[in-house]
Amino acid sequence: MNYQQRITCLSTNDDNSFLVGGSWQTIWLWRLKPQYEQIKFDGHEGWVTSVSLSKNGQYLVSSGEDNVVNVWDVQQRSLLWKNHQSQDETNAVLINSDNKLIIGGSDKTIKILDISTQKVEKILKGHSKAVTCLAISPDGRLLFSGSSDTTIKIWDLDKQEYIYEIQENRTEITCLVTDFIDEKLILVSGSSDGRVNILEVNKDIKKSNFLDRFNILKFNYKLIRSYSDFPHSIKSIIFGNNKFIGVNLKDQIKYWSYKANLSGVLASIENVNDILISTNKDYAICATDKWLKLVDLSSREIISLINLKALIVHNDGKQIIETKTSCQFYLQATTLTEDQFNIDNLYLEWQAEGGEINSQGLFTGGTKEGNCNITVKDKFGLLELSIPIKIIKIPPYLNKLEFSNFCNILEFKQEFQFAIEGFDQYDKFFKTENIQWIVSHGQIDNAGKFSIDSFIGKVEVEVKAIAKDVKNNRDIVIEKIIEIVEPAKLNQLVIFPDDKNNQFCLQPGEEKEFFIIGLDQYNNPIEMGKIFWQIDNISETCLQNQNNENSRIVKIPKNFKGKFKLVICALEKDVDVTINIEVPAILQQLVIEPSQNIVLKPDEIQKFSVKGFDQCGDLISTNKVKWSASNNQIDKDGEFKADYINREVRVYASLENVSFSVFVKTLSILNSLKVQPQISQLLIHSDQQFTVQGYDQFGDLFPLNNMSWQSSHNLITSNGYFTAG
Repeated sequence: MNYQQRITCLSTNDDNSFLVGGSWQTIWLWRLKPQYEQIKFDGHEGWVTSVSLSKNGQYLVSSGEDNVVNVWDVQQRSLLWKNHQSQDETNAVLINSDNKLIIGGSDKTIKILDISTQKVEKILKGHSKAVTCLAISPDGRLLFSGSSDTTIKIWDLDKQEYIYEIQENRTEITCLVTDFIDEKLILVSGSSDGRVNILEVNKDIKKSNFLDRFNILKFNYKLIRSYSDFPHSIKSIIFGNNKFIGVNLKDQIKYWSYKANLSGVLASIENVNDILISTNKDYAICATDKWLKLVDLSSREIISLINLKALIVHNDGKQIIETKTSCQFYLQATTLTEDQFNIDNLYLEWQAEGGEINSQGLFTGGTKEGNCNITVKDKFGLLELSIPIKIIKIPPYLNKLEFSNFCNILEFKQEFQFAIEGFDQYDKFFKTENIQWIVSHGQIDNAGKFSIDSFIGKVEVEVKAIAKDVKNNRDIVIEKIIEIVEPAKLNQLVIFPDDKNNQFCLQPGEEKEFFIIGLDQYNNPIEMGKIFWQIDNISETCLQNQNNENSRIVKIPKNFKGKFKLVICALEKDVDVTINIEVPAILQQLVIEPSQNIVLKPDEIQKFSVKGFDQCGDLISTNKVKWSASNNQIDKDGEFKADYINREVRVYASLENVSFSVFVKTLSILNSLKVQPQISQLLIHSDQQFTVQGYDQFGDLFPLNNMSWQSSHNLITSNGYFTAG
């Protein structure tokens, strides 16, 4: 084990400006506000077991395995006095708000000493075994003591007397913590069997005079919750984020909820000896055998800290800053081996007076003079360091130049007047004189007028202006690059709507507007001059003027098909563009053959065919024609079969939203005969006249001719007259 790395116990003062930790024969004290400082106190023979700071950070008390209690003056960094505890082990030390030293030890007592006089004011007795831990209520009125006798005793610090006893544990009390939560005084205890009790204590505790005679105490506390989910001794407990955080002998960082019956493990860190909460209550500070570690109470991330000899806010030594000027600040760390590095701004928060500072530590002074501070805090809620600076105003001087008239691209033989303006250190206008102009190509006069006579192709020219800052005896320089290019000329005509190959397909009867723009050799718009539009292989009347020389409407006749060209020419520049337009043959009409006087007998088959015609009346392919009939009696090849059901059927041919239809009639045929009467009973030698009617396939009467009658005994005449034998 590295003895210098092990931290055995932790404590802090009321405003968290100091953090103190015990180690091997040593106490480490870290000043965290307003400047970082690491102070080392040596004064024990063996491990330091307990430390405590006074509220104002003036005094530090430590106890160790050597049974010695040391009281230190933090400001003077000196030992005030020692208190030897003979053979009795000191388990806990505290300093209350009145700077009284409170010591609890194995002799079962609690000693209260005056730090200034070193005298014992009171010895509190009542525990039957060693006092193991101490805690003071936030208002400083009550002292709580835990013991190996399993009890917690409450003492009045003002009167330095016993009040009452809490008996809620079965094993040794190992740690205590108190806090005001929702205006209630809450006491939390940890014990050697892993039990954590959360109790509400009456703040206005009083004795009952009647009960005092019988040594019976008034009941003045309430057990809110009791956790016993982990059977490992509790080393230390703190409060943060509506839950209590503690560490047990199994090196688990655990939490126990105050408002709900919840508990669990936040993290596991090897060899944790004590625990504190950060100022912002977002991180647990853990004393371990490998220095200090932080646990993010939200993300449960574990962060290892390193032992730093120094932490300073610096800005390269600039303690005087001009108004409206910028300065970079850093938080610089120095290790014990004198290595230096800047702390990442990701972990820092910067604040400033007298100006503005961004998240990266870049400060910009305001407009007012005065003394102010630059402050930096870490996101863990530990540090708050600052550095004083002074902001001053000084007479304005030329600090920079800017072009007020500039052009990035100039044409060959084009003259241009460059101009600059000067600005002082406050970014205000500053009059400049005697400007020196320099160019890498061409000519420029003292007033900044530039020209170039010879064209040698595309060239870059450096333009530089120089002015004198008289106050600081320095040159202020500004320079930029311009491009000298060939004068713009019409290079191409571009058609809109845009088509990569200038190929367009239009429909019969469609109207399409075309317009053009001219582009120079740099693809910038340019004037085109007089534009001529010409159309071939189609009537000129199809090209309609819109009173705009740069656009035309092409109107396709309804009876036109084929290809033609539209040529647009800029006559003065001899630049043209051609549009190729195609009007495809479009199916306009279908004709079914045969189409008239179609009469079929039932079951008779008729083969239909179809012809298609385009917009010019020419035949056009009908390979994909679709046939249909109202009785579904036609196949995909146009073969139709008459049925016995429909008198008339409509046959359709359709293709590309064009259709044609014909009617097919079905011929009536004799389908059935009906004799009346159907049943007759006659006497011998009596007569009966029979009649008959014919019906077609549709159930309608059908005329009968050349009827013949027959009977089994030849007793019926040719006209249906029957005589019984």
